[in-house]
Amino acid sequence: MNKNNALLFSVLVVALMAGCAGSREAADAPHPLAGAWAYTIDTPQGTFAGTITVAERDDMLTGTIASDQQPDQTVALEELTFDSETSKMHFKYDSGEYGVMIVDMTLQEDALAGLMTLTQFNAEVPIKASRKME
Repeated sequence: MNKNNALLFSVLVVALMAGCAGSREAADAPHPLAGAWAYTIDTPQGTFAGTITVAERDDMLTGTIASDQQPDQTVALEELTFDSETSKMHFKYDSGEYGVMIVDMTLQEDALAGLMTLTQFNAEVPIKASRKME
């Protein structure tokens, strides 16, 4: 192998190794929604607050929601999805007394904002959340 081919080969090997390292780091990075989020919901009856917790297991998102009034009573999130291209999160849950809630929010850095649909009342209310620092 002459000097020019050896130099070209070395540059290609370094570039390939750097690309592989970047891919592995991206694969090991936590999901952008993973963690605890402090939410507030503005309704005509006042502001309600609580925590949304999201985890990623085996490439699947799971989560729970709890109100500050009853923090020990968590409810599982259903149909939890995140579109990485649009940064949109979607989930629903059964609140019991108030029926099924459908939530659609958009992630911007460490904040989520969107609407919660209260299916029992056919109404929408604003919901926002910020990442809880641990």
